[in-house]
Amino acid sequence: MKKGDLVRFDKVIVSELLDEGVDNWENWVGIVLYMQDADFCKVAWQDGVTRQEFVEQLEIISNAN
Repeated sequence: MKKGDLVRFDKVIVSELLDEGVDNWENWVGIVLYMQDADFCKVAWQDGVTRQEFVEQLEIISNAN
């Protein structure tokens, strides 16, 4: 995972933490703004909010070139 990658939450991992339908998280799409370290990154989500996320809870939809 790197800056510019298009991501969403990994449904298998996150479904163990959150119920389906909570904040409609299953359909969120975001872009990685920067990698903080091997475990965390900052993601700008489609709702306009930027949040720190666990890398392991995300899956890449499309790689940045």
